[in-house]
Amino acid sequence: MRHSPWAPGLSEIRDGSVLRESAYVGVSSTNGAREVMEDFTTRTYGTRGVDNRPLFGETSPRDRIINLAVGSVTSLLLIVTLISAFFFPQLPPKPLNIFFAFCISLCSVSAGILIYWYRQGDLEPKFRNLIYFVLFSIIMLCICANLYFHEVGK
Repeated sequence: MRHSPWAPGLSEIRDGSVLRESAYVGVSSTNGAREVMEDFTTRTYGTRGVDNRPLFGETSPRDRIINLAVGSVTSLLLIVTLISAFFFPQLPPKPLNIFFAFCISLCSVSAGILIYWYRQGDLEPKFRNLIYFVLFSIIMLCICANLYFHEVGK
């Protein structure tokens, strides 16, 4: 094994592959294919104990159940509202019903984009409350639209 003249910290082995000296505890790897990293499970990040807080993409089982419940109710009401806009009370739909359904659909698309960004980790966890508020608004709009479409209260 001889030292490489073109880069410090690299050594050449007889077969021509390059052995790189690793910054980790005296471990070296061939062509950078394998490096042993130190164990990150015992990091404390400046706290007194091991930090087990979830990162952005991770949620607790309680949060998952809440997300599924709110998402299911919103999706169900949205589908019922869109069907009602086009088929009730008579088959040629009223233009006002279609406009109402179109506006609710646009709100749903913006909520879907927020949810997508949140799941990707692009939004901080504090935006979860904003997503819940937007979904609650969509639920209220769907209820109002269905009451209007079916002429409840006349």
